[in-house]
Amino acid sequence: MSLETLRGFALALPHAEEGTSCSNVAFKAGAKNFFFMGTKDDVMVLRFKLVDKVAEAEQVSEKSPEIYSVGPSGWTTVRLPLTARFPAKRFHAWMKDSYRALVPKKLQQSG
Repeated sequence: MSLETLRGFALALPHAEEGTSCSNVAFKAGAKNFFFMGTKDDVMVLRFKLVDKVAEAEQVSEKSPEIYSVGPSGWTTVRLPLTARFPAKRFHAWMKDSYRALVPKKLQQSG
């Protein structure tokens, strides 16, 4: 899986658009950013706002704190080498959770 795959997942969600926030690529629907991705050196950095999947993120962060970190409000950061294989199903589910948590319901339903 690549950053392009993640971009495709994000843009497939209803009303999703790509933009920028600081030096990251940001994906939003309406005025709400729901996913961020970027690179620093040879590391990809991903950010999701989790609600339903936050317990899962906390579990994986306990096992791999060098890769996953969960903030007190559910914002979850993932740091992986650009060459690493990463869990497509997990990140796709996390992106949908983030989208559902942040994007207005009327936009979610009209897609």
